[in-house]
Formats: sequence, C-alpha cells, structure tokens
Amino acid sequence: MKCPHCNAEVEERNFCSNCSKPLKPKWYQKNSPLTIFILFAAFAFLAICVYFSVLMGL
Repeated sequence: MKCPHCNAEVEERNFCSNCSKPLKPKWYQKNSPLTIFILFAAFAFLAICVYFSVLMGL
C-alpha cells in the first residue's frame, strides 16, 4: 500500500511508518459540500428560532 501523503510503500496499518500521518481517510472532510450544507442548515435553523422568539416576545 502507498501512503497518500509521502508516497512511501508501507504495510496496511492505521498510520504511515515513514511520515506518521493517518493512512485511512476520515469519515468527513473539512470543506466537503455536505459539511457546508449542514453548517448552513444549522445557522438557518438558529436564525429562524431567534426570529420567531423575538416575534412572539413582542
């Protein structure tokens, strides 16, 4: 197996023996479209909650 970071030939493990970085990808990616959508949906939900709480409080 090749390490995606340093291209060294390594055994099948969790971390590279050459550069010590993880060999298996995480279940999420930092800037993936799904992550951005979830953040946007959470902020929209909070904004709607604040709007209605202010509206009902008046």
